Amino acid sequence: MKRFLIFPLLAFLIACAGKKEANDPIDFEDLAGETGVEEIDSSSIDTIPVFDENSFSGKLKNAMKLDYSADTSTAFHPMDRYSFNKSEKMMLTKNTMVDYGSSKVSPKAEIFYYTFSDTNATKNAFYNYLDDLSANGESGQVKLNEDMKSLKTPPVFMMVYDTLIVSAQLACEHKTNDWRPLKDSILSIYGNKYSYFIDIQCGGPLKWR
Repeated sequence: MKRFLIFPLLAFLIACAGKKEANDPIDFEDLAGETGVEEIDSSSIDTIPVFDENSFSGKLKNAMKLDYSADTSTAFHPMDRYSFNKSEKMMLTKNTMVDYGSSKVSPKAEIFYYTFSDTNATKNAFYNYLDDLSANGESGQVKLNEDMKSLKTPPVFMMVYDTLIVSAQLACEHKTNDWRPLKDSILSIYGNKYSYFIDIQCGGPLKWR
């Protein structure tokens, strides 16, 4: 009887020895050898330029490149608080210096560009901006198409079109600089068919064009 029990037991042990336990550890190097790690060739990645040539900042940089160097900017503007589709900010620094009292300074301009979904959104942002200016006015509320003699603000000019607003914020220290080429360059990009154009000198006056 014992002989009959020994043979099935031996067969069972032989079968078990031939199987790999499901819980046996897996060597990570075996897996890594199969999958590997793909190396990325950095020379094949396109480098995105700071100023895309088709963007507003890229076009303005190109227009002013003989006299100004350009850089990106993170400066705050009141328009940042309102609903816009896209914004671009840049700093223009003149390559030559101008007089400021008995010293010399390098004129700088902070340029702000905003696009909006429609005309109503553009006007809403602009009207809110005028309300902000009114808080600094010494002659009362800033009103559409009404010049003001004084306004506590650095020099600013702003063009408002149907769905975009372009503005430049300057510094009182740079008032001897001729900013007309900058204004002309912006107008050459978007034309003279603006809805509003305000030009503010250091402390005023504010003039509508």
